[in-house]
Amino acid sequence: MPFDMKQKYRIISQSRLENEQVQVLTNLYLPLIGMEALTLYLTLLGTLGTDSELHEHTALIDQMNLSAPKFLQARSKLEGYGLIKTFAQELTTTVQWVYMIFSPLSAANFLNDRLLVQLLRSYLGAETFDRLSDTMLIKPPEVTGKDVSKGFFDVVNEENFSSDFKMKPIEQQPTGFELAKDINRPQIDIDLLTNLLQSFGVSRTELKKYESELMLMQQLYNLDDMMLARIIQAHVTSNQTIDIAGMTRQLAVDFQQKQMTNETAHSIEAVETSEPQKAKPSTNNRLIDQANQMSPLEFLADIREQMGGIVTASEQHAIEQLMRYDKLPKSVINMELYVLAVKEKRTSLSKALLEATYTDWAQAKLKSPIDVIKYIQQRDKNQRHQRTTGSTRQRQVPVRETTPDWAHQPTVEISQSEQVDLNRMLANMAAKRKEKEGK
Repeated sequence: MPFDMKQKYRIISQSRLENEQVQVLTNLYLPLIGMEALTLYLTLLGTLGTDSELHEHTALIDQMNLSAPKFLQARSKLEGYGLIKTFAQELTTTVQWVYMIFSPLSAANFLNDRLLVQLLRSYLGAETFDRLSDTMLIKPPEVTGKDVSKGFFDVVNEENFSSDFKMKPIEQQPTGFELAKDINRPQIDIDLLTNLLQSFGVSRTELKKYESELMLMQQLYNLDDMMLARIIQAHVTSNQTIDIAGMTRQLAVDFQQKQMTNETAHSIEAVETSEPQKAKPSTNNRLIDQANQMSPLEFLADIREQMGGIVTASEQHAIEQLMRYDKLPKSVINMELYVLAVKEKRTSLSKALLEATYTDWAQAKLKSPIDVIKYIQQRDKNQRHQRTTGSTRQRQVPVRETTPDWAHQPTVEISQSEQVDLNRMLANMAAKRKEKEGK
């Protein structure tokens, strides 16, 4: 649903921050969400008023000295990590927003979540993470002497308990992070993996324990169930557990080595002289087919290979983070990479640029490559119209620019020479995919 900073919002919050929660936010959440998202969370939480009171987005953005795209980016991070939920209420002429504030996880719960631990460890490094986790976890003090304390049943008599008493179960409310993880969460075939790994002694319980990490690997590296099973087989320990950290390292190393050694490289000249035999596409547009079929890392790696470059470690890390947000399908992320790397001819994609574009497209609810093409063309048309009516807009009170930086670009329509280059690049990508499938 389109966002306009002139729209109003209200806040629903049942929590007040304790000292321990502030420490969790500043030590554990901050490296993941960034200072702008943390500032937004604290600002929303500290906003005075009742649950029904309406507030101005313009005042909030001005108070934080943020642009609208930066605000949306910060809001998305808070949503992704379960610190807020955002609701859009459609009124007659506008949209009103509701922000439900959730408390941060406790340090113990945060450091017991494998996804959060893996992510924070990759940000901070193993040594810093281990030192921080030891600091955050409160250990009971050791007291010398003999413990002579009474026990519970020492002070409570049996006659106080009734044998026919039935306790009414209390529904456990999920945390904000548990709710965030369930939104648009892809699933892997646990039953199939259990059967494939039965001879290796890997139990269904063990696979369920690492389901989130395995799902993320499958999405990042475009692994089918058989490929995923083979990788797990290579990382089964002597006691039939999965070395998930080893799998993560191996996949990242393999991806970088594949780029450096050009294992599946085809020359442009070879593609020009021989039209590759490929599977029948699902559409009549080769770009859309590639975006639908390839993983984002594979897609960008092939683009960079055509241009004589590689995907850097920082770009790989940024793309992994986009996949964790899980608000856009991978085909739309591929189109984002195409627009930035090919259309805008950017040789380096920063984390800030990727997240700003991702946030804008997530807000626009783009679900397919066709949606992306229409969205960019409509934006270009609107910008041309705005330029023709500039004199009228100058008489209005100026407002902060809300258009993200990446949006200042030409329409998707390209010149004939650019189309030739694009067709050549896509043909090479298709040829490599055919060779990979034949191996």
